[in-house]
Amino acid sequence: MLKITTAIFATLFVLQTSAQIKKGAILLGGQIAASSNKSNTFTQFTPTSYTQNNTQKASVFGLNIGTAIKENKVLGLSFSTSSNKETRENSPNNIYTEKINQNEIGLFYRQYKKIHKDFFFFGQADIATVFGKGSSISNPGSNTRNVKQTGSKVSVSTGIGYAVLKKLQIEITLPNLLGLQSISTKQTDGPPNSGTRDDKNFSFYSSLSNNNALGNLRVGFRLIF
Repeated sequence: MLKITTAIFATLFVLQTSAQIKKGAILLGGQIAASSNKSNTFTQFTPTSYTQNNTQKASVFGLNIGTAIKENKVLGLSFSTSSNKETRENSPNNIYTEKINQNEIGLFYRQYKKIHKDFFFFGQADIATVFGKGSSISNPGSNTRNVKQTGSKVSVSTGIGYAVLKKLQIEITLPNLLGLQSISTKQTDGPPNSGTRDDKNFSFYSSLSNNNALGNLRVGFRLIF
């Protein structure tokens, strides 16, 4: 009976500690997300009317590597790249297209908390440098604009994960739960409205303020060495 009881408690102990990240462990992970939205808006004027068709496509891919400085506490480096394309069609001869690609590189700190057995909750803080470029084109060729961005951001994210194997975890992250960013933008317009404009924007943001907050979720993995 004592052996059986000991075996039961030993099994429970293993289950309870299997999702722990030990000090000194190396974690390599990645995340990916993609979205596509379409909308139609009917606008009526006198004597004409038209339908505006909007299409937006976005994707993001990230990689990070870190080490556990303490049990369940990870410090590391992160990189991500994202793209966004928006098209607004007011009529067959009036199409506006905007594209922007943005990259981020920085530091992150993540802390884990076990929920139950191999399930865990985590919170993550990031500080990153942001740089990107993009363009917008009006058809038929009335104006072309090139955009360059540089800046920095601080953000907090959260998520849940599951230890599929001892060395492999899958996770779902809600990024940018809260964030602050400072972005400088340089816009260069082509003819007929040639010119350059510099803007600087400081903003506070949250993914929860988006009506489609669930659309911001990212699926990822984590390898532990």
